[in-house]
Amino acid sequence: MRPILYEQYERDFESNGIGVLWDALECEVHEVRNAEFELELTYPYSGQWFNEIKENRYILAKPNDTDLPHAFRIYEVEKNTKDQTIKAKCVTITDDLNGMLVKAAKGKGTPATAFALAKQNVVGGPEAVPYEFYTDITDNLKDFEFLLRNMQSVLSGEEGSLIDLWRGEIKRTNNYIHFLRNRGKQNVTTIRLGKNMENFKTQVSFKGKFTAILPYAKYTKRTGNGNDQQEIYVFGDVVKSMYYNSYSQKNLRPIDFSSDFQNTGQGNGDQEITKAQVDNAAKNYFTSRNPGCDIPSIQMTVEMAALRDSNLFDEYTINRLETIGLCDTVDVWVSKWNLSTTLKVRELTYDVLKEQIKTMVISDNGKGSTSYGSSLTSTVNSKVEQSVNNIFYNSGGLWSKIVNLTADGHNIINYQTTQPTSARTGDLWYK
Repeated sequence: MRPILYEQYERDFESNGIGVLWDALECEVHEVRNAEFELELTYPYSGQWFNEIKENRYILAKPNDTDLPHAFRIYEVEKNTKDQTIKAKCVTITDDLNGMLVKAAKGKGTPATAFALAKQNVVGGPEAVPYEFYTDITDNLKDFEFLLRNMQSVLSGEEGSLIDLWRGEIKRTNNYIHFLRNRGKQNVTTIRLGKNMENFKTQVSFKGKFTAILPYAKYTKRTGNGNDQQEIYVFGDVVKSMYYNSYSQKNLRPIDFSSDFQNTGQGNGDQEITKAQVDNAAKNYFTSRNPGCDIPSIQMTVEMAALRDSNLFDEYTINRLETIGLCDTVDVWVSKWNLSTTLKVRELTYDVLKEQIKTMVISDNGKGSTSYGSSLTSTVNSKVEQSVNNIFYNSGGLWSKIVNLTADGHNIINYQTTQPTSARTGDLWYK
């Protein structure tokens, strides 16, 4: 379709409005997962509707191959006297949410409950928010609180937002906000990272990645007459990722599993944590608890025009890539390291006039990730940093006092410069 220009108070977008911008030179929609959703239009001075393209009016255009036309509000008009063109920069109509202030809303429930309560407490009442809300996340109740924040920040961008709490994906239409567990299709196609990749701008990074962990847990033990306490560190065996031998650089991280035992009552008072328990807690770290921490981050920028003109990919793969949508996933095979990973479309630029994808960015990271492993990563990394400092470097740290358990789990092995207190038969002490 050709983009259509509308007055700033339009809400139906069913007519041809002010006029169809049939003589537009360029028109592109750029959308980022859970973030920007914008349109940019280039129009000639000689165009029929040149004088009508003004701030706060709307341009209706197809945002991609599958969704209905979307309205974008013009927020900036830039004139280029040399090229005799103007450039209209526009943002999604749902950007209006930034001007809708929530006084206070607090409760517990699903994303639908949270949005409805926030909408109910908007200045001007719920009728001031002309958007309905839909979500398929109905089985996960969470506490939420919104105080003096706008409706956009209720959705995303701030701590305690729906994205922060439920890790969903947003899809915007002219009348609805969709908050979905997974917006896109899964495993649309497979891309093999080999020698024929000149039409893919690929970035591979090992920053922050590791392939082995030293698991440990700590608890306090009463000593002497029972008034003193000693902090006991229990170390498990090193756990290696299946990719440990794939890379020349071996990165080993200490990981604290103490929190695993808090709800069981262990680690409190005299309830000991054993090596076997630490090993059991850590055994599935790379496969279940933090998947992806042992795989390099991959980001690919795909220029679809160059890809169509090349002879490097079969027609089926190109056709699948041409029909891909934001938040769809693709499988990527990296032969160099003999690994397979799943990446997600994080950004998509759509050529409205040609009705085809122009570029897309595919990666394994981003804001508001839906995977448990990714949400856990920041928590784990902060624990690692804190644990490393506490165990190895702080005053009285591990280098001056290391305590471990013998294989039977009953006796203590002490590595410290001062004689340990409350030693019992069978305990060992190494200065």
